[in-house]
Amino acid sequence: MIIFIYLIESIQQVFHFIREELGHDTLLQLYADMILLLGRNKRIDMAEELFSEALEKGLKPDTRLCSEMIGAYLQLGMADKAMQIYASMIGLLLLLPPISSLSPYRSDIYKHDLVETLKQDCLH
Repeated sequence: MIIFIYLIESIQQVFHFIREELGHDTLLQLYADMILLLGRNKRIDMAEELFSEALEKGLKPDTRLCSEMIGAYLQLGMADKAMQIYASMIGLLLLLPPISSLSPYRSDIYKHDLVETLKQDCLH
């Protein structure tokens, strides 16, 4: 466990170092990659912090960034929070993410109303 924590901390240090050097498009991808990593390791507090930081920096969230945050929430069974991000995607007029991009979380999604909401939004 100590090695795992050290690894996450090392990755964060690299993230903080290189994010200042990258352009807008690459920076957004870097945030999405970090949120994916943190979500898979059930570090939702850190993933939420990075998501908020990206927004505070004025980066316009894209479907990938939002999908990674939705996936992080679904990893922990936080369907309500996932629905909030999905609703914000609609509010920001982002294109709907392909349902296949959420496929790793399909078993969790079927337990919640997210599938029904996605179907309704795609059909209308």
